[in-house]
Amino acid sequence: MTGPTGTTMVRGAGALTVAAALTATMGGCWSTQGGSGPPPPPTTATIVLTTSFASGGAVKCTAGPQWSATPVTVPPKGDGTATAVNVVDDRREFFPSGDRCQVQHTFTSLRPGRWRVSVTSVGDGSGSCETEFPAGTKFVGFGSNCPAR
Repeated sequence: MTGPTGTTMVRGAGALTVAAALTATMGGCWSTQGGSGPPPPPTTATIVLTTSFASGGAVKCTAGPQWSATPVTVPPKGDGTATAVNVVDDRREFFPSGDRCQVQHTFTSLRPGRWRVSVTSVGDGSGSCETEFPAGTKFVGFGSNCPAR
């Protein structure tokens, strides 16, 4: 039998099969989750920290940076972590880019607000920065554009 859009309907086909056939024919989107659309906006902050330090002419860089994120002013309620977070990366070797060695760390699921972020144990790449971090992702480049962009 022929359906409303000219698709061939198979007797006894399940609702999902019919809906999928209609959607494919009509060129639209279809979901078993009750609809489609953009994802909801983020409710927590993600902070991507990057720093670089002089390679000193070395063929390989070695670093074990210490990263911290400390809340300065965050709302008392809301999604995400609202307490200080400290991470020490394992010491590792990697290749420099030109005369600089670059390392990066990402803090996720922080409560939006004003935070102080820092990195230590990376020579001239150590630094600290205090800025607002809204919901979503924000990047901090120590030594080049701190505060965050």
